Amino acid sequence: MGRFSKLETQRAKVSQAELAEIKPGKYGAEPPTYEGVMREAHDHFYKGEWKRALQLYSRALEHDNTRPEPWVGQVLALLFQSQVREATVWAKRALECFPEHPLALSLHALTFSQQGMASRGLATSDYAMGKGKGGLMCWVARGWILLEADNPNWEFCFTKAKEQAPADDWHSPMLMGMILERYRKWPQAVEVYQAALERHTASFFLWHRIGICYGKLGLARKALEAHKHALDLNPRCAEAGKELRRQSGLPIIGILARLRGIFSRKTFKTS
Repeated sequence: MGRFSKLETQRAKVSQAELAEIKPGKYGAEPPTYEGVMREAHDHFYKGEWKRALQLYSRALEHDNTRPEPWVGQVLALLFQSQVREATVWAKRALECFPEHPLALSLHALTFSQQGMASRGLATSDYAMGKGKGGLMCWVARGWILLEADNPNWEFCFTKAKEQAPADDWHSPMLMGMILERYRKWPQAVEVYQAALERHTASFFLWHRIGICYGKLGLARKALEAHKHALDLNPRCAEAGKELRRQSGLPIIGILARLRGIFSRKTFKTS
């Protein structure tokens, strides 16, 4: 087992009780496979269900801890929950398993930046990119590091990531959109969310996220339409319902409605 025996650590917020919640029956009669668990993990990740995704990425590591993908999922799910300390723990573990792997190095660099060590993060990212051709996720991680450093070169990194994305890939533009939202880059987030929607329209969470960005940009009608799409796809999406009610109740909408009513009454009386 060696270094992999360290997977169970008290510092990580994934208990054995939580892992036990993931029962084989969920995947049908056949026992879960690495591929099946990873599909389920990604499904929850791209619904914004970070805790559940975290549990499933842990289960994937139990199946096969020699692949970098579940390690990436662990670190990203923790960062999206703002659990930087725990993400750093998992990034270090990934680096123990893959000491010279560009992706593992990029994750380590990303956690440096999230701890306020921007220069160290960039230096580690430089080293990672020098280890070979930077893959899509390496470019995304570098772009995130540069966003944290308020360096405009993040756009070049995200462009490189887009160039490497398969034609039907909607996950990577959505991931970039969620990162951009964290830095209030609303127009750029809308752009990548729209690219994701061109490839996949059935994600309620994607519609909800672009609706949030439309709202931040003052595009109330587009925001309402997006949140309505989210609720049509998933009536249980409480956040989309909340945003729909909030957007519908904006004071300016009420004022405009009153003005239209007053104008209509005056027109009727003078006609």
